[in-house]
Amino acid sequence: MSGRKNDPNRNPNPPNLNEEIKKPNKKKKAELINAQNQPQNNSDPFPFLELPLDLLKQSVHVNKKGEVIVLPTSNISHYLTYNDIRSLTCVSKNPNSIFKNERQAEKEVIKKFLTHVVRGEKAQAEEMIKRDPRLLLEKIKVKDEAGRTIYGTAYQIALGAKDVSPYPDQFEEMAEMIERYLLQLPNGEEERNKQYNEQFPEGFEKQEEARRMSDSLALNKVFAAIKKDKTTDLAEANKAVAEFQNYLENQVKGVITTGYHFNEALFQEALKLYDEHYNDFGGYYGDKNRLSAIKLIGFIERFFPVNLAQAARDLFRKVVDEKKALSRSKLLDDKKTSFFDSNLVATHYVYSYEVHTYVPFLAGVHRCVAEALAFHNVVSSKNNNLIKLQSIVTKREPRKDPSICLIQ
Repeated sequence: MSGRKNDPNRNPNPPNLNEEIKKPNKKKKAELINAQNQPQNNSDPFPFLELPLDLLKQSVHVNKKGEVIVLPTSNISHYLTYNDIRSLTCVSKNPNSIFKNERQAEKEVIKKFLTHVVRGEKAQAEEMIKRDPRLLLEKIKVKDEAGRTIYGTAYQIALGAKDVSPYPDQFEEMAEMIERYLLQLPNGEEERNKQYNEQFPEGFEKQEEARRMSDSLALNKVFAAIKKDKTTDLAEANKAVAEFQNYLENQVKGVITTGYHFNEALFQEALKLYDEHYNDFGGYYGDKNRLSAIKLIGFIERFFPVNLAQAARDLFRKVVDEKKALSRSKLLDDKKTSFFDSNLVATHYVYSYEVHTYVPFLAGVHRCVAEALAFHNVVSSKNNNLIKLQSIVTKREPRKDPSICLIQ
């Protein structure tokens, strides 16, 4: 007989406690916890994509000339740069559909603006800046007259082409005009310095010096080959000239993002070497002189940045002596032939001292010396301006003028 007292309320069939523990509680599993709503954070961003389209989109119009015009409006996209819109479309599909037309329109406007800059069209570039100063913050790839692909802002493109005034205290050229408007923007000085340092990063001078040395070696090599050639048809000389031309053409491949677009010391040295070899190459009627003038000097001229071509058109001597801003014309003295005419190198080179014209070959050693000296004075004055700008923007030790006086 058990010693446990009988409990009338006791369950005669008690549950197995181990089974009860193992048995899942389906009711509890199905229950949802009613958590209290969290307070809304007032700093949460406004739902940008919920704004009405009329407030987001711009009005795009194509005029009779086929030009894309973005009409001024008070909506939000008017205050967004092309890069802002591009960033928005990268993170969501909705802005991509909303701003599709705006992106294309903005891109066309930016390309048109930067093409004016790279082609030395100063008045047209300034007119576009007046209508929309935000263009000064934009970058896009454009091609110059020499066929170089260049990526940068308007200020960076102008600096890379050395489109600066030889006398900045007296008149502006492209870079000074752009800088004036750039400094008027909010945080303009900071933006100017940022763009400058991107174009000319620390140590870029070493790359420029390496290019100058490489160019000089290539040029001296081809002049030596022309001098050495004894064949009647100058077969070896022409072969060396073709190699030199191929060397220069390879320099414009790819995309230029930093530094200068052209090594003007190459042209100075070409004039110097022509002078030194003038008599050895047969004088006025010498075939070797003709070859050197058209196929070497003329070929190098093809790679001039536009502002340098415009200075040649205005006459290098007058640019320095009269201290006037460039006329920005590219037409030679016949009023119809462009400096970048396709016949350059094929039949002529551009001579710029007393007249801005094209001739079949250099007319004499004294003209060559005079042109070289006038060219050097233009380039040296531009470089002095760039040296001063570098010391202002970067606070670094001013570099020496990279151009050398070739004619003593």
